[in-house]
Amino acid sequence: MFNFSTEQLISVLFTIPCVLISLTFHEFAHGWVAYKLGDPTARNMGRLTLNPLKHIDPIGALCMVFFRFGWAKPVPINMRHFKNPRVGMAVSAAAGPIANLILALVSALIYIPLHVHLVGQTTDVVYLYGMIQGAPTSLNLKIALLTIVGTLHILNVSLALFNLIPINPLDGSRIAHIFLPPKAYFWLINNERYIMIGLFVLLWTGILSTPLSFAVDFVSGGMLKLINLIPFIG
Repeated sequence: MFNFSTEQLISVLFTIPCVLISLTFHEFAHGWVAYKLGDPTARNMGRLTLNPLKHIDPIGALCMVFFRFGWAKPVPINMRHFKNPRVGMAVSAAAGPIANLILALVSALIYIPLHVHLVGQTTDVVYLYGMIQGAPTSLNLKIALLTIVGTLHILNVSLALFNLIPINPLDGSRIAHIFLPPKAYFWLINNERYIMIGLFVLLWTGILSTPLSFAVDFVSGGMLKLINLIPFIG
């Protein structure tokens, strides 16, 4: 039976809304771009919405809360509606990670000046991880806001990078479709279930989560350093 401390419970409570926002915008971006490219499937099935209940996969959301990597219910896309099916599918797939990177950038633009106001110095990725992995020392509204914005930033970087892995059913596999021979691509589609099991094993053992965490550190740190160069922000 899980035994959570008060700090861990508070941290989970702060993480849940960030997960809902991140996954919802990710899936909405898929559907919106596909619709703009000529595929009305997501709209017709009620998935072209910012309502989290339409997109959340319970297991994927829990993985996001506790492991920082996860997924939502895939938005249905019918590539036959695209003028160029392979390109249309790849662009629609890329829309999700791009939406997450935009959210990560926006949250970082909020996080840095708020951090400077509260702490009196600019932030870096190490301090950011320290803020989101433990609960704040008090329930001060500003500290809570700082923690939530920092969590939103990290989760969106994590979700973007995780989904860019080129294996099914992640978005990276749809993007890779442009570069893979048809036989290789359809082999990946046909073996999607087994590949996903392997992905779980790699995440659970840390074989995949460890390099992903380093990648998240790198991208987040680079993003924060660039924003720190902007006058009146850093």
